[in-house]
Amino acid sequence: MNQVAGISREDNAAGQEPLADCTPHQLADERYMRALADMVEDAVSNHRLEMLVDRLTSTLGSIGLNCGPRVTGDILGRLGHHLIQADARRRAANEAEQAKKEGRAPH
Repeated sequence: MNQVAGISREDNAAGQEPLADCTPHQLADERYMRALADMVEDAVSNHRLEMLVDRLTSTLGSIGLNCGPRVTGDILGRLGHHLIQADARRRAANEAEQAKKEGRAPH
């Protein structure tokens, strides 16, 4: 497995103190993103990304098994959605960089 990975820090509140007026939902989201970013960073720096992926997919599999086929479908749908969104952001950044190199305005 390729050891290059990361969780977008722009989507992650790691390193930032939560605002005092955050809802419990927002606090949990920030806590989970920070924990996941730390795990990915640790796995990459220690060349254990495959191990982390195995643990994460095993956990998602257990959630799907215990919650049923609809939840499993939802997990896979969300994964697809996140992949599509990340790819779109990457392509837009690459196109903007290419346009900058060519001296034209990005789309």
